[in-house]
Amino acid sequence: MAKTISGVIEHEYIVKKSRFIVLLAPVSSRDEAMQYLAQRQTRYPDARHQCWALLAPPDSGMADDGEPSGTAGKPIMNVLQHNDMTNIFALVTRYFGGIKLGAGGLVRAYSQATVEALDLADIVVVEKQLQAVFSADFAEERDIRYQLEQLGLAPNIDYNSQGISATLTLPESKQAQVEEVLKALRIEPLPSFQ
Repeated sequence: MAKTISGVIEHEYIVKKSRFIVLLAPVSSRDEAMQYLAQRQTRYPDARHQCWALLAPPDSGMADDGEPSGTAGKPIMNVLQHNDMTNIFALVTRYFGGIKLGAGGLVRAYSQATVEALDLADIVVVEKQLQAVFSADFAEERDIRYQLEQLGLAPNIDYNSQGISATLTLPESKQAQVEEVLKALRIEPLPSFQ
């Protein structure tokens, strides 16, 4: 089950005098993530590296920002994937402390910094959203709206010469309830949920 965080988290991890300042943020796109990166670059202009991983399908990606290939972005991404995260941006700002960590040490440091930050975060489950489109007569609109609103859902209604066309976005967990409501209202054919 996919998860994300409820808000922004900042955490600092120090190893052999190198500072790893982690920012975790819930995001829905690469553009949103890059805004956090730009803010961080302004806030820490003298940092040696700004390494990151983004899980916001289809915009996922990662960057080592000058660290040896595979020693920063990939370890950050691995932590996020191992914890079934989605819609999250993890950015680790590194200040070099004068002692080289080596490739293995970098992998461990970026991983540990991300794990510790994630441990501080409020994790929330992200439920898959489905969409259904169906048609009905004008006279059924009021009942459709009322019944769906009782489930906490609001259909988007369009009018046409044959009646109404409704588009409904709903959490996957409410699919069976919606199907029962539509059957009771005699909406045929029942929509497919995608």
